Amino acid sequence: MPIRKWILWSFFGLLGLNVLAGCYGMLIQEDHIFGPAISGTVTTAAACLLLYPASWLSLIKHGKHTSWVAMGWLVLTCLMFNGLFFTWTNSAFRRGRDLDEFFLVLILALIPVALLLGLGVYLKRFKSLVVASWILIIASALFMVMLTVAGFFSEILRNWQVVNTLMILTGLEASLGIGLAILFVGCWRWYKLVALAGATLASTLILMDTFGVYNIRPSNVWQVGVGATLAIVIAYFNLLWCIPIKPFWVRLFRSFALGLAVLDASVMMYFCAFAPMIRGRQETVILMFFGMVLFVLICMTFVIGFKAAADAIKIRRTDLPSQFNYTQLQIQCPHCQTMQLLTQAGQSCLQCGLKFQFRITEPHCENCDYLLIGQASGDCPECGHPLTENIGQGLENI
Repeated sequence: MPIRKWILWSFFGLLGLNVLAGCYGMLIQEDHIFGPAISGTVTTAAACLLLYPASWLSLIKHGKHTSWVAMGWLVLTCLMFNGLFFTWTNSAFRRGRDLDEFFLVLILALIPVALLLGLGVYLKRFKSLVVASWILIIASALFMVMLTVAGFFSEILRNWQVVNTLMILTGLEASLGIGLAILFVGCWRWYKLVALAGATLASTLILMDTFGVYNIRPSNVWQVGVGATLAIVIAYFNLLWCIPIKPFWVRLFRSFALGLAVLDASVMMYFCAFAPMIRGRQETVILMFFGMVLFVLICMTFVIGFKAAADAIKIRRTDLPSQFNYTQLQIQCPHCQTMQLLTQAGQSCLQCGLKFQFRITEPHCENCDYLLIGQASGDCPECGHPLTENIGQGLENI
């Protein structure tokens, strides 16, 4: 990959600059130059080592764009770390402002953003996840842009009112983006409209409160709570229901988890609606019960997801042979009924000389190109796409 080579040589050049800065700092005995140069050298060396594993993601089927995201994250992180060390050393550049904290927040935020971006780019290949993946990509990129703008207003312009507004909007955008991505997994269903209505209600009230149009007080905060709870529980229900699960006990496990989610949502909506009348021990008991159910629900969700992943790996490893030998295919002449191997026959029968041809085709999923030998009907084990009716017709007489 030529891009990878250019990035690697750029890293080597940055590494050389850090080495020269370190030597210069040692020569003039200035710790504030030598120390950051050493840190920059370590960071750049680590980036050089991680570049090839990041580019290897392109070897995965449909993983080309994911590898670009990984390498882009690596470049940005390396440059931001070097910039962070520079702000620590250059007091004239800092001018008494905490730019190092600003860089550190951006670096920490870039890690989950890069993971979400890579996941969104990879999931685009599944038809049932196209809308959800694009929402995830846009929400992740927008989150990083809004966070950077908020940091600029905080550390450069010192406009705290704008910063507070931007941070509220950034958190709201991230929550809505991830929630909508989960909600739009799979085909459209009627209950998604209810979740969208709840999310719209909660986000509208928060925006109105942020801009001073409408003040959220303890007496009407239940509206936000009910709307958000509806959106969250329906998004969770949609995601869990779309996970392909075969064993009966796991399906029963999932139904129980969905029941716990509905129970927890009911408790939370009750608490939101009647919060002014709930005091003392009653409030403690309700919150403890809610937390306990939520903890069990999270554990059960982890078990369901782990079992689904294990089943998918088992399908790939055991259902299909590692290789197919078509040269040993035995055929029978339709004229003289002589049995012979395909490689021996060529294009004519060994006994009577009847001319014939064979065409062998391996069935692949039309969506993700997964090999489907041994899977004549149902859904693709790789991406869940419905299989066509003629998927089992792999051998044709011509």
